Amino acid sequence: MNQVAHPQFAFGTACMAIGISPEQLRNWLTRKQVEVMGERTEGGHRRFSLADICVLSIVAELVQYGIGVKQAFEFTEDFRRPLALLQMYKSSPVVALLWELDGRYILAKPAAPGDWVAHNIRYMTTDAVEDFRQFADQLESCAVASILRVAVKAMRRALKVEAASNEDENNGSALQLQAIDDWLVKSSPRNKKLKQLMDESLIDWPADTE
Repeated sequence: MNQVAHPQFAFGTACMAIGISPEQLRNWLTRKQVEVMGERTEGGHRRFSLADICVLSIVAELVQYGIGVKQAFEFTEDFRRPLALLQMYKSSPVVALLWELDGRYILAKPAAPGDWVAHNIRYMTTDAVEDFRQFADQLESCAVASILRVAVKAMRRALKVEAASNEDENNGSALQLQAIDDWLVKSSPRNKKLKQLMDESLIDWPADTE
C-alpha cells in the first residue's frame, strides 16, 4: 500500500490535525485556494492522505503569519513536486515522506501590502533556524516554517485518531505512527537535536497529548 497517498482520513480528522475549523477548510477547497490529492467515498465524503495533511498543515502555518491562503499554497510547490512522485508509486512508506520533508524550511517576508516573497531552503541548521525565528519574532513581519516539524505534528494527530478508532492488532495507523517516532530518533543527528529540544520544551513539537 502507498501510505503517502492512501486517502485514510475523514474531513473532521483532517481539520483537527491541521488545526483549522471545518468551515475554513471547506472554504479553501470551494474557492480552489488549495488542492488535495485525496478521493471521495461512494457516499461523496472527501478523504485525505498523509501528503494532503502535510501540505495543508504548512498552508495553515503560513496563514497564521498573515499570508493569503492561495499564496501560502503556492509557497509549498517546491516540496509538493516530490510528494506527487511518491504518490505515483505502488508502495511508498511513511518514512519516504519524512525523508523528503527533512531539512526543508520556508522563509517568507512581505514584499508589498498583501504580497509576500518566500524562499525554500533545505538543510539549514537547527540553530540557524531558531536564530532566524527569534529575529522574525522581533520584526513581527517575517514567517519561518519548519516543514518537517509542522507536518509531523499534524500527521501524528491524524494517525492517533485513526489508531484509537481501530482495534485491529494489525492497526496500520498505529504502525505508521510508530514508524514516524522511530525515524525521528534514528534518522540523523539533526533530528536527535530536535528531539532534545522537544524534550526541553524549547520548540513546538508534537506532544503525546493534545
